[in-house]
Amino acid sequence: MRSLLLASSALCAGALLAAGPIAAASLSIPFGPIADQQTDATLSPPKEVTATITVPDDTVSFDRLDLTLSGDLGFTNEFLEVILNGVSLGTILDRNGDNDRFNFPTDGGVGSIDFSLEIGRAVDLDDVPITSSTTLQFKPSEKVSTVDINFFDERDDQFGPTVFPKLYAYAVEGGLTVTVPDVWIAQSNGAFDDGANWEAGVSPSDGSPAPVFINPDLTQTIAGPEGFVTLQSLELGAGDGRATLDMQGGTLAVEGDVLIAPNGRLGGDGVLIGGGLPNDFMENFGRIDGEGLTIEGLLRNAGRMTGGGVINGGLLNVGTIEILPEESLEIATHPYPDFGDVVATNAGRIDVVDGVLRSTPTFQNIDDGEIKGDDAVLVMERLDNNAEITLTGDSRILGEVRNNRIDNPAFGFVGRIANIGSGQLTFFDAVLNEGEIETAPGGSVVFLDSYSGSGDLTGGGEFSMRGLFSPGSSPGLTTVIGDLTLTEESLFELGGLQRGTGYDATDVDGVLTLGGHLNIVNFDDFAASPGDRFTLFMASEILGDFASISFPDLDAGSWRTFRTATTFGVEAVPLPAAGWMMLAGIGALAALRRRAA
Repeated sequence: MRSLLLASSALCAGALLAAGPIAAASLSIPFGPIADQQTDATLSPPKEVTATITVPDDTVSFDRLDLTLSGDLGFTNEFLEVILNGVSLGTILDRNGDNDRFNFPTDGGVGSIDFSLEIGRAVDLDDVPITSSTTLQFKPSEKVSTVDINFFDERDDQFGPTVFPKLYAYAVEGGLTVTVPDVWIAQSNGAFDDGANWEAGVSPSDGSPAPVFINPDLTQTIAGPEGFVTLQSLELGAGDGRATLDMQGGTLAVEGDVLIAPNGRLGGDGVLIGGGLPNDFMENFGRIDGEGLTIEGLLRNAGRMTGGGVINGGLLNVGTIEILPEESLEIATHPYPDFGDVVATNAGRIDVVDGVLRSTPTFQNIDDGEIKGDDAVLVMERLDNNAEITLTGDSRILGEVRNNRIDNPAFGFVGRIANIGSGQLTFFDAVLNEGEIETAPGGSVVFLDSYSGSGDLTGGGEFSMRGLFSPGSSPGLTTVIGDLTLTEESLFELGGLQRGTGYDATDVDGVLTLGGHLNIVNFDDFAASPGDRFTLFMASEILGDFASISFPDLDAGSWRTFRTATTFGVEAVPLPAAGWMMLAGIGALAALRRRAA
């Protein structure tokens, strides 16, 4: 691994940066305290900083140098002259919009403004060498407090003309160290751990952390690493040839970004550890064969993933994921400082064919997201569905499910979960349905835990409630297109006299089979009066009956059920005259006994 040491001295400079990493590809050099605004009229002589770069191995080069100034720069004639090897590259002047793209503060006041001059576009710096005698000299005026230095390499790839950081900077005690990237140069398949395959002559496995670029022009497979390797960043497959990194049981710990470009492919057995949020993440535009892989960190998949695997850190999928028979993709997460918990999100396509998709965090299916499965098993802490889930065969969903709906012309959506064909879809845990759950004729959907919400059950198949059935959304109307069977407990809320809005109701376009216990409760302090009538069910045909019914208390009167071939309900009725006489007699007898006592 090649390293460059950059040391600085200044007439009025402050202390060097504290130990620890600074922004990738940037050296920040301070010039000392910022003077008071009153000294603008009588500027002191410019402060100077000379940066001497020492190259321990051989010559490197860069194509572009970017500089950013910081300080109280608003409405002042501040400037920075940049000198490379004794030759002036130009002057950055904050009032010259043609040179520095500097914009004054919108409020017209004095502020701390950053601006950049991309000197490489004004001065030809193609392949300017950095040698042991290279110096960069900066002459700033009074209000400039710091300058950030960025070295860049320009080249064409599949994304078009692209600028890449060439040198990466780290602050160390007593100076600044710049690290040169490791670039894969082998012309055929080779080992990651073999230094002969790298431009630096040293494998990333044997040197200090550096950015790593594996972008061959020909199709190649890179085997490894076999041990634990720390990188600053990783780019795979941005060249013309397909680059396959076949992990050999090792670990790649990447401190910054991971980019798998369209020609990149990651596979094998091993661990890939990505950087921390919110600035660093892993992005796949190519292919990841996940069987045997563990990915630590947030992964954004815009390409293709196959083979399952483990992702510890969250998933944002806008590409495709394929989970085939006996394969399992497991997604877990953990809190990131200042970013919060990361969930698993799908806005692309996921196919699960006789495999398992498992998510410890909440799994969100949003936008144009689509999950297709055949004999699929979805195991979620919670599934939030705002898009499409289509399942065939005998599929299972374990974990809480929220099938959502937003009725808005601008940004509305209806979550849809469909069981296609003659198979059985089983929900093992609580389901809140505000969207649509569908099963085709000949198919069935079984709810083993509670079911609630004002969403629709459609498709013409059979729906079986083997847990709590609580239709509506306190209260609401549930529509069933198909057959409905109740076997355990049904909960209906009475909050008014209007069917479907004042009290819970269910319409079944098919056969309704009653069973289990019916629990009727008051909602929002509502109390029924004698004569109030509540049609709870309407169906094409009603079979069976409830084994027991519990009613809310009445101030006067009593409850009774009513039923036809197509309706079932309850009503509050006044006590008959004989009943009132009996109550009166019981009251009189009690009074006589008190007198006798």
